[in-house]
Amino acid sequence: MAALTVLIADHSEIFRRGMTRAIQDVQDIDSIWDGEPESAVEVAEALQPDVALVDIGLPHQRGLKVAWKIRKRNPATATIILSPYEDDTQVFQSVKIWRVGILGKGHARGNAA
Repeated sequence: MAALTVLIADHSEIFRRGMTRAIQDVQDIDSIWDGEPESAVEVAEALQPDVALVDIGLPHQRGLKVAWKIRKRNPATATIILSPYEDDTQVFQSVKIWRVGILGKGHARGNAA
């Protein structure tokens, strides 16, 4: 089985680094990109990651729009929206319409420690 590539687009460098640290030693994950979220769409197009973790609260670009662009340009990329909001209607509509996943940041923090 080929190793997975993961892209992390989150406005918080601390969160990006924590997620990177949490998954970098997982077997079968080959590369992780956790750079500036403003370039996530372009990097996703070049890297063609297996998984993209996208923060809903990106400051310069709306996270849902970034997730949608990544998904549209890279249909094979499993796109997961990171959200601190457990009951956000907008997030759940996105999951339904764009066929992306959602991961509550509280869950990610709990698992990353």
